[in-house]
Amino acid sequence: MSTIRLKDYCDTTIIEDTDDINNIRRIANIGIEELCKREKASIIVYPDKVGRNYDGIEQSQIISMNESAGNAFIKSGDILGFIGVNGTYLSIGTRFTGDKDFTDDYLLHYMLGKVLKINIFNLPHPTGDDAVLDILAYIFPGLLSKALRQGILRRYTKYQRNDANVKGPIDISRHVRLNMPFNGKIAYTQRDYSLDNVSTQLIRHTIEYIQSTGAKDILSSSETVKADVAAIIAATPDYDRNRRNSIIAANKRRNPHPYYTSYEPLLKLCIDILEHRKIRYSEERKEIYGILFSGSWLWEEYLSEVVFKPLGFMHPDNRKKTHAIHIFNGKIDFYGDDEEVIEKNYAPRYPDYMYVSAKDHARSVMIADAKYRHYSYCGDRDNLHQLITYMYITQSQSGVLVYPIGVEEECEITEKLRNEWQYPKAINGYGGKYFRVGFQIPRGSVDFGTFSAKMREEESRILKAMTDMLTTK
Repeated sequence: MSTIRLKDYCDTTIIEDTDDINNIRRIANIGIEELCKREKASIIVYPDKVGRNYDGIEQSQIISMNESAGNAFIKSGDILGFIGVNGTYLSIGTRFTGDKDFTDDYLLHYMLGKVLKINIFNLPHPTGDDAVLDILAYIFPGLLSKALRQGILRRYTKYQRNDANVKGPIDISRHVRLNMPFNGKIAYTQRDYSLDNVSTQLIRHTIEYIQSTGAKDILSSSETVKADVAAIIAATPDYDRNRRNSIIAANKRRNPHPYYTSYEPLLKLCIDILEHRKIRYSEERKEIYGILFSGSWLWEEYLSEVVFKPLGFMHPDNRKKTHAIHIFNGKIDFYGDDEEVIEKNYAPRYPDYMYVSAKDHARSVMIADAKYRHYSYCGDRDNLHQLITYMYITQSQSGVLVYPIGVEEECEITEKLRNEWQYPKAINGYGGKYFRVGFQIPRGSVDFGTFSAKMREEESRILKAMTDMLTTK
């Protein structure tokens, strides 16, 4: 099995191995949603499953590939994560790692910790082949909590009983084997609507497995997670470690529950966690499997948690249809229930972040936009037109674009980009100011703790810059 390592938005990587080319061809130049349908791929797309993600990640290509003279030239884009097909394993990390072997790609772990609201500071941070299992474990508590909000899943389950209280069809062969000569018991099969079923058992097996790994502290990262884990343990008294393979097989055959819809992503994740080592080191598995993130989504949610929410910005959500602004005729009420007023003819739009005037709820003071691409693309016409459109609709006088910068640029360029917000551009017409804020991602940190400390320093700098922009007329 060969491993191909890429960084997001990398230009070109050359593949020469024929088997790798044949495998990569199956996942290149095709949208994720179409890939899942065509290849029956087992891919987890976070934050939501394919087909229900309003950020358009399902239409994104994992990579693009061109072939020439027996070689393949591949380019990556916004997608991060891990994907395997047959004997080829593709790992896409952030472009802010300095090592070609991805041994210091701390940014992905750091952003996931902030977005998923888990404390990963004291957790081990494996790199390379084991990193995917680490990330799968990060996602588990959030999906478990979301699923349990619908209650603990119940299913009809068959139990083999052998007692005097017959509550089902008698199992003649088993009765003869167990109760002859007659001892007062009857062997029978009982079908019960139970909390202890193949689905909750799968979750229990996953909990026990994570507890046996270096990521076990993830299950005690908060009181909510502890309570969720305790609820599953209490619901599965018949847990038997030796039944793990049969439980996995039963869940692969089962039909989705029509009510407990939030359990489907969780159960899929559980199977991937439990099968990870077998998947990773076996070349017999032919289907496509993996976990993928949108780099843009992760960057946007990260900035929301560490910068914009603390400052009181709203974070419109196109998945939940909240805090929309409308181009046509729509009532602009940032504090109302937008679901009641969203209609197609109003042309709803969802800025990344909005700061609303305390005196006039229908007037936005500032619109902010997060861009994950390289800084040279952040000011292109589409991004600029989008931001100014949002400013015009909400009567905002300030528009801010926040983007990450590395240290691969020259020092004077990096310093200029970090301080560019101090020199806003005046907008013609109705007026307003356009700010660009460069968020420097540290490189070369000796460990995750050092990286985290540098990130917190940069977060404080950005918070101060945003505060100055809000208070400066």
